[in-house]
Amino acid sequence: MFRLEDQSDVDHDQSGVDHDQSGVDHDQSGVDHDQSGVDHDQSGVDYNQSGVDHGQSGVDHDQSGVDHDQSGVDHDQSGVDHNQSGVDHDQSGVHHDQSGVDHDQFGVDHDQSGIDHDQSGVDHD
Repeated sequence: MFRLEDQSDVDHDQSGVDHDQSGVDHDQSGVDHDQSGVDHDQSGVDYNQSGVDHGQSGVDHDQSGVDHDQSGVDHDQSGVDHNQSGVDHDQSGVHHDQSGVDHDQFGVDHDQSGIDHDQSGVDHD
């Protein structure tokens, strides 16, 4: 609840205060702002907006006349050659340092029990 505080007797006079910063050194050229090891994990942050009104009452998101039909599109790649037999994917000298990275996947369902990964007829030459 908003409360108005009477400050009529408070002396905000700064006429004798010296705010001169002409000799202050704000140089940050040697300051290390490196955040490579900082954990910005927000997995437990509650962005609850239940009381926020994003009113779009006048916005028309109607797509009833839009045709997303791809029934005639040919995505056939049966003749495409993805042969990578001569490609060098060697990463032996690459440094993927993730010492400060948080890969927390708490709550993620990686269940693949119903997925068929059978590649018995695939040629990975």
